[in-house]
Amino acid sequence: MIVADVNIVVYLLIDGPFTPAARATLARDPHWIAPALWKHEFLNVLATTVRENRLSESEATMAWG
Repeated sequence: MIVADVNIVVYLLIDGPFTPAARATLARDPHWIAPALWKHEFLNVLATTVRENRLSESEATMAWG
């Protein structure tokens, strides 16, 4: 079991330099748990990346859904 914070979830769902490591971690152990607030934190990351023009609204919507 992996106890994941929002950062590893972000790396898994949004392509970036740490995405391969997050995918390898998921392949090694697909049983993850995360703090109850992870969805709120993830939404904040998405909003921030859209505001900073690092992600489009449609990309953020796809990552959220």
